[in-house]
Amino acid sequence: MLMVSLRFGCLVALLVGCVVGQGMATGVDRERELQSSLDAFCEKWMSFLAQRERDNKEKIAWRAITEGVEGDFVGYDTKYQCKLSKLKPETKVPVGTIKYLEFKYRHKGTSSSQALVNKPKIIEATEVTEIFRYSKSKWVY
Repeated sequence: MLMVSLRFGCLVALLVGCVVGQGMATGVDRERELQSSLDAFCEKWMSFLAQRERDNKEKIAWRAITEGVEGDFVGYDTKYQCKLSKLKPETKVPVGTIKYLEFKYRHKGTSSSQALVNKPKIIEATEVTEIFRYSKSKWVY
């Protein structure tokens, strides 16, 4: 009888260990999947910002200055950090962030076409942090 109880106890301990181990692996897998989908989302977000920068550059409002013209536009660094907040068992809504630099650029030249050929100067830099939540199987702003 003692032998059966011991075997049963070992079996229960083994099963509990397997269930707990599976739960942990599932949490790790979920975290990997969320980070992977967040990385893809961040890449898409940065491509939107790159398009916005191109649009901003096309719409520069030129001002006359002594040397010709100058104009400002907003652009974005290509480097960024995309991070999933630490998941806890009670986490119902995962949160992710993306950090990047936003620049205010200035072009100068004798004419607008010449100014656009010249490399713009950064006249202002701002660190931006965007926060997203994961809802209905997708990242939303």
